[in-house]
Amino acid sequence: MQERCLPGSGIRVSRIGLGTVQFGMDYGFTKAFTQGRVDEILSCCEARGVNLLDTARGYGDSECKIGSYLLRHPGSRFVLCTKLEKIGRDAAANEGMLRESIRRSIGESLDALGLASLPLLMLHQTDLFLIDSDRFWDAVEGLREEGLFECFGVSVYEVEDAESVLEAKRRVGFFQVPFNVFDRRFKRLAARMKDSGKLMLGRSVFLKGILTAGEAQVPAWLSAVRPHLARFQEVAARAGLSPAALALLFVLGSDCIDAAVLGVASVEELERDIETLARLGDVATTLRELGDLEVSDHSLCDPRRWPQNVFPA
Repeated sequence: MQERCLPGSGIRVSRIGLGTVQFGMDYGFTKAFTQGRVDEILSCCEARGVNLLDTARGYGDSECKIGSYLLRHPGSRFVLCTKLEKIGRDAAANEGMLRESIRRSIGESLDALGLASLPLLMLHQTDLFLIDSDRFWDAVEGLREEGLFECFGVSVYEVEDAESVLEAKRRVGFFQVPFNVFDRRFKRLAARMKDSGKLMLGRSVFLKGILTAGEAQVPAWLSAVRPHLARFQEVAARAGLSPAALALLFVLGSDCIDAAVLGVASVEELERDIETLARLGDVATTLRELGDLEVSDHSLCDPRRWPQNVFPA
């Protein structure tokens, strides 16, 4: 499995990372996984070199299930990335409360995962009262210096939020951003990210299932994406690829995304995603055919603005 190195650290992450929200909670049409199913998927990850696991305090008992696996497989070499629990305005306004809130969230994650220190820690919310707060970043840096985690990142939805972090020169090693064949907003930050030594992890690769859906499955309130979807799926068919494979190759073939974070429903699905990566060097011409399929209306490609969540991730 190909890997990318987090600048300033010895941490290397696989180009495919595993999103684990389904491990701990119902998500879309997918019911929370049993421990046995989690074990099967994590065993496959280890065997195939997928080392990046993306979880969060807010993902039900996902951290506990991963921790159970790690306890029973002490030689595992996963790079764990978890996200802080939500921080309210009152806590953010008080230095002592803020530091204690962050410390508590990290401590609960460490206990659940059975770790002494987190390789990667991420801010899950990008409220301006946090990302523009020196008090927040001072607290994060102080806890890093205590050895509670190694590298900090930010999960963002808006380009402007990432720009705010970059302009303030915060000590951030990576960003997690939505990126797919329809939503390419963060491409404009690619050069700036690389110049500043940041990695970009892509999520929403399949746009909540839209990119792999049949045209008839697309609800009326997303009808404007149907022509784009038809064209995308035509390109996939001509190339002999499934829509899911082409969607993944598009993200990993971009010049800004270092790793793609995916949710999977089974070992078989994970195996297919891994095999897809091996085709990256053969599809340059096909990927160029997708050049004009970006959707300019962000209300169509930002699931937060949809009236309902109709597809699994």
